[in-house]
Amino acid sequence: IMAVGVNEEGILPELKEEYARIKENFEFYNDFTDSNAALSKETAIMMEPDFILAWKSSFNDKTLQDTTYWNEKGVGTYIALNSNDVSEYRTLENEYTDILNIGKIFNVEDRANEIVDELKAEVERVTSATAGQEKKTVLVIEFLGDSIVNYGETMLAGDMVKAMGGDLLDAPSDLGKEDIINLNPDVLLVIGDTEEAAAKITEDPGFASLQAVQNSNVYNLPLSYVYTSGVRTIYGLNTIGAALYPDLYAD
Repeated sequence: IMAVGVNEEGILPELKEEYARIKENFEFYNDFTDSNAALSKETAIMMEPDFILAWKSSFNDKTLQDTTYWNEKGVGTYIALNSNDVSEYRTLENEYTDILNIGKIFNVEDRANEIVDELKAEVERVTSATAGQEKKTVLVIEFLGDSIVNYGETMLAGDMVKAMGGDLLDAPSDLGKEDIINLNPDVLLVIGDTEEAAAKITEDPGFASLQAVQNSNVYNLPLSYVYTSGVRTIYGLNTIGAALYPDLYAD
């Protein structure tokens, strides 16, 4: 087994014990160096894999080659449906499908069905409990260098917002500060693993007029929760749900 780009510190708490078991009982390699964020074909060949699970971007001339290359060698491949441009719309349904398919591949269909049922149950719980409430407007953004990217309806984060009953604002994929101010969402989610992401909004005087800032409704949203999220999908739903309905998620 080889895991590429897996930061052990980022392993979900409930999976740490299983991760340790795999490391102890299997021939296991974890490569998390920046230079090997994309596994090379040569390295993969030396590993003699039976199966490769990856994003679409992993299968190209600069990394692993395409899936046909591996399939012709008898190596199974699976590309996450929400990765890169595999699907025009990255959706919750795609995550459900990935989980169920992987369950079939590894003969753990019961567990895969349990995970998908848990996800669907959480969406149903929240939407039922909040039925009839006025929808809050929501914007999901990411600061990338000098650009601000909007996670709209074609993105998984946007689909999650809509699934959880939020009113996802219609906006271009690239935004400026003035655009965000004019959109003035009730809730603003900023992609990032720490509160520093949200601070790019809350600590910028230029955004002080936003009602999301004034009402303390700016939150960070880890990318791994809303991009090919797999078993982390529940964390994405809960983070979005808590931003929309804090009382429903209060301890």
